[in-house]
Amino acid sequence: MIIAVFASSFALATTKSIYANGILWKCEIDSYNKETWIGHLYPYVKAINQDTSGNITIPSTLGGYPVTRICAESFLNCTNLLSVTIPDGVKYIGSDAFSGCNRLTTVVIPNGVTEIGYNAFDGCSALTTITIPSSVRSIGSRAFKNCSSLTTIKIPDDVTSIEYDTFYGCSNLQSVNLSKNLRTIGDSAFQKCSSLLSISIPDRVGNIKEFAFAGCSKLESIKMPSGLTNITYCAFQNCSALKSVVLPESLTTIQYQAFYGCSGLTSINIPANTWIGESAFHNCWGLGSGVVIIDNCVLCVNGKCPE
Repeated sequence: MIIAVFASSFALATTKSIYANGILWKCEIDSYNKETWIGHLYPYVKAINQDTSGNITIPSTLGGYPVTRICAESFLNCTNLLSVTIPDGVKYIGSDAFSGCNRLTTVVIPNGVTEIGYNAFDGCSALTTITIPSSVRSIGSRAFKNCSSLTTIKIPDDVTSIEYDTFYGCSNLQSVNLSKNLRTIGDSAFQKCSSLLSISIPDRVGNIKEFAFAGCSKLESIKMPSGLTNITYCAFQNCSALKSVVLPESLTTIQYQAFYGCSGLTSINIPANTWIGESAFHNCWGLGSGVVIIDNCVLCVNGKCPE
């Protein structure tokens, strides 16, 4: 039934070019659902001329219907855009929608948007601030990858997963407020966020995936979740400013090179019966050298753990 409704909607969509707010917009008018989509659902096209510059406001209506969707690649590589205001009726920002807009400094996302697609703002290296509204439930992988001017981010409480590479390379990101309902932090989610100072991971997170915080070289403190069971390989690799870590009793596994290169680490508690992978603490010079026994676990700081 859902497929049939979508097919009917797509069949009744009409491609148009409409002049509004000083710009010629390419859009699809969906007369079935009485709504308008910026760009094309498929095949993907840019919503505006790629040379469009300055500050733009997306119209709230086009073709007599409210604008509800920004389709994939609508503003891809529009390198002369400086700011974008998105109208209140928009619910969905598609994949690569603003990817490569490397001069874009400001985006206003209205409350009502529920999904931000993968790569949506990838490479928006001039973007200094963005507010993700509380209505957002899903943020795609690489959505803010290499947004190297972002300094702070707050994840809404309805978001339960940070996907892989979501904030990879956000090198000026200093403060992150995670959703209290978060359950998963994906591969390389915050890798190379080299200005991040501290992080408090919500208690429902059970698994911190590979390279999740690798290369966060200024990260000094981490609050680990009370329900954590697994720290995956290289999760905190080269977090060289990290000084102490308190691990929860629920933890069962610290995988290969999980804290490799955390050279400033001087204190860590490891619960009894936790399995420790090879080189998990290699080059953690602050912990000392050789084999250390912590809570009945054999810990090899600068070499392979004995069998």
